[in-house]
Amino acid sequence: ELVWERYTGDWLRTSASGYWYQANRLITLTADPAAPLATTYVNEGRVRAHGLELEAQFRSRRRLEGMLSYALQEATDRDTGALLLNSPRQMFKGRVSMPIVTQGSSIAAEVVAVSSRRTLTGTTVPAAAPLNLSVVQPLERSFEVFALLRNVFDARVADPVSDSLVQNVVYQNGRTFHVGLRWKLRAQ
Repeated sequence: ELVWERYTGDWLRTSASGYWYQANRLITLTADPAAPLATTYVNEGRVRAHGLELEAQFRSRRRLEGMLSYALQEATDRDTGALLLNSPRQMFKGRVSMPIVTQGSSIAAEVVAVSSRRTLTGTTVPAAAPLNLSVVQPLERSFEVFALLRNVFDARVADPVSDSLVQNVVYQNGRTFHVGLRWKLRAQ
């Protein structure tokens, strides 16, 4: 892996990294008639991957913060040369947050975009880019209330599955809303 990183004052950090690696003896599900479910896990997979990642983080004096990252990657099975299942060729992440009413409170928007991915049957799952919103309100030094709205626009998002499942893809939940209370063990 080769990494370049640059800080511009205290408001901007940029980085670029290129990588290439091989991994051996990956855990792989294999047919085994002697096993209780006729399958077992063995260490036999071999993968080769390479890619490029670009990232920028910024912070303004008014506590507006953000992060953008982009990855272009390719991962292949070394024995067959086939692209790995559920391995996106491109990914984009973006997040922006800003303070709201009281000290320490914030609102944030985040998107994680993933390009199409190949399934076991050779079809592809379409690209997806769900948007998430979150709000945090500290109550005191160790507690905060948070609210999270995932998949704001109720996009239909699916992920390819392994050969241990019957279906070809698993659809993720649509729009969901979470509210909670967090206890921070170490107050900042």
